[in-house]
This record gives sequence, C-alpha cells and structure tokens, in this order.
Amino acid sequence: MTVKEKRDIKRKLDVFNYAKKIGNIKKACRYYGISRSVYYVWVERYRHHGEAGLINKKPCPENLKLRTPKHIEEKVIYPRKKYHFGPERIYMYLKRFHDIQTTESSVYRILRRNSISRLPANTKKRSPGPKIKLYEKQTPGHHVLKCKPLKINDLQKLSYCG
Repeated sequence: MTVKEKRDIKRKLDVFNYAKKIGNIKKACRYYGISRSVYYVWVERYRHHGEAGLINKKPCPENLKLRTPKHIEEKVIYPRKKYHFGPERIYMYLKRFHDIQTTESSVYRILRRNSISRLPANTKKRSPGPKIKLYEKQTPGHHVLKCKPLKINDLQKLSYCG
C-alpha cells in the first residue's frame, strides 16, 4: 500500500470518527468539506470492502485496446529524439511522410508516457528561419511629396504635387 493510499484511508476514517464523536453527520461533512452523499458512498464501501474500499481509485480501468500501436509510438519517438520536433511538427511529419493520421494531443500523450514530453535544458532552440531584411532608405522621408500652392486669380485654395 502506498503512502497516498494510506493517507486517503486515514482521512476518511477521521471523518467517520469525527461524525461518530459529535453525533451529527451534516456538521462533520461541513467541517471536512465533503458532501453527505460522498460520506454515505464512503460508508457503503467501508461496510462492503473494509479499509480497501476507502482507497481512491479510477472509475474504470485503462482500455489498452484503444492505445496507440507500438510501431506508431516508435515513429513518434524517433523525430523527437533525432530532430527535437514538438507535437505539432511530429503530427505533420507522420501525416506527410508515413501517411499516419493521428492528432497533436495523442502525439503529446505518447511523448509524456515515454517521459520525453520536455526537451533537455541544454538543447539549443531551433532557429525560426532566415532573418527578414527590412527595407530602409538612407534619407528619411524619401516617399513624401512636396506640394506647391497653385495661384489662380489670387486664390491659393488649390495645390499640386510634383
């Protein structure tokens, strides 16, 4: 039995003992921050299975039939170790070169399951590509046109640019 399982059992037994001590289940549940329905579920499990029934467990077992096949997992792990691709690039790599249809989230789960979801700290960052050269002129304001007023009958309302 692990430490976490022992801690779960102890907490639930503490709730039972406190409820028995004060004689009020509603107050005991409020004190421990649980609902009464959860309390009664714990009581039923304790009656049927003893302390083993108080261990927190998943509602259903893991379905290994739905797990990604081993040969696909190997194809996911290879570009991660060789090229340091992330889940999105690995997904595109598999789709393009191996014609394997999967999702980015399943690629990430495979990486996490194999303990390579994070790259090592000493791994260099991938360069984003060629640096974009900005267009610059030596003289500022080279694209500004200078406008001169037009004189028509002593009216300077119109102007032309040139």
